Amino acid sequence: MDKLEFIARQLSKAQTKRYEHYVVQRIWHRLNRPDLKMITQQFVSRPNREPRRAMTDMFFPQLGIHIEIDEPHHLRQVAADQLREADIINATGHEFIRVSVSNDLTAFNQLIDNAVDRIRVVADSANFEAWNPEAEMSPATYISKGYVDVDEDVAFRTMADAASCFGKRYAGLQHPFIPHPTEPAKFLWFPKLYENAQWLNTLSPDEKVITEICKIAERLNSQVDRNVREFERNGRRLVFARVRSPLGDLMYRFKGEYLLNIEASNYDRGAVLDRVNKRADTYEQR
Repeated sequence: MDKLEFIARQLSKAQTKRYEHYVVQRIWHRLNRPDLKMITQQFVSRPNREPRRAMTDMFFPQLGIHIEIDEPHHLRQVAADQLREADIINATGHEFIRVSVSNDLTAFNQLIDNAVDRIRVVADSANFEAWNPEAEMSPATYISKGYVDVDEDVAFRTMADAASCFGKRYAGLQHPFIPHPTEPAKFLWFPKLYENAQWLNTLSPDEKVITEICKIAERLNSQVDRNVREFERNGRRLVFARVRSPLGDLMYRFKGEYLLNIEASNYDRGAVLDRVNKRADTYEQR
């Protein structure tokens, strides 16, 4: 997907909310920065809080800046908004810029322009890579870097693209669990971290723990036993979770390296895996 298509689809997501649509459009066009990636209606995890996910109106991932448009109803939930903002800042370290809707157009535009000025200051002082939609999902990008890292929001269009970062080129891949092509004690895993026909897999809000339960009764215990055998071989998993992109497309997002917690795993709870590393080495294709 090229930049024009991506941005057009992002802008269209806010079109039913007139104030949000106005602010997002004005910020994007005033910035006039095609090197910046912009996401609207960005979900953010809230560990240890209900609801577990919050949504911000506009997000610049290269800068770690969220824009929130405070429409009139926000006056009735100031404390909740402040708690939500604090949760997201504590979880991500990102910056929040709030734009309050004003009945005075001149004053409203000035608030929006102040947000634009702040974004420009951060962008001009930040050391970031220009937005390249093709490169950000290309195995070649991460092979060149020498690593994939959770904090860099790494995602791929297919399992084959993700697997091709680790020393072997895959034209296609059907199985969601394969040996690491270069590091013998590791596996690549592409799970659905949500309930489906065969599995009930869950990811903790802080993404540090995965719980894997087979829903097929006659296989439940054997799956736990299989995980224990992998643990005994020092089997670790590089996890690329099957998720929906901000535009609804399927993709595989890197969640880190996980290791079975042998003490927490059992036939009742299933297999419990703890994240032990947020970064994994990549390798040139042989």
